[in-house]
Amino acid sequence: MWIEICKVCGRFDIDARSIRRASRNAVVPQQATATPCHDRIRDERLDWGLHPRHPPTIMPIRHIVLCQFRPDVPVSAQQDLIDKIEALGKIDGIRFEHFSSGRNVSEEGRSNGFESGFSMDFADAGALTAYLVHPEHQKLGAALVALLESGIDSLCVFDMDIGVHG
Repeated sequence: MWIEICKVCGRFDIDARSIRRASRNAVVPQQATATPCHDRIRDERLDWGLHPRHPPTIMPIRHIVLCQFRPDVPVSAQQDLIDKIEALGKIDGIRFEHFSSGRNVSEEGRSNGFESGFSMDFADAGALTAYLVHPEHQKLGAALVALLESGIDSLCVFDMDIGVHG
């Protein structure tokens, strides 16, 4: 996606037609162009944390995974696999800063069958990408899907920017 930022007033325009979801935190300056609003520069930015008063920053990402395990899978087997996923944070090349897991305790009745889940915080999208493509993650991910009620359809993954917003 491209963005034009005015160096004088901080106003910006985004070309939303070219939004791409890959490499959320990459900032790749391209070419400078002059436009009517003061002195604008045109940059390529694949960063969703854009704000006219704050420069783009690398934002931490929370990776949330919700699971619908098969009824025949004991809670101990579920927890064993989640413990192995947590241990991935100790492997060279994978770095997450916080891990938590647990069972659904909501009384709202809106869990849609997701009774178990875990989350981990990554320093930035690059750290998350390194985790996602790591062979150990791939192996444990396949093992997790094998224990789910309807395979991959019984898995919900949600990645959330947890950076401070002004």
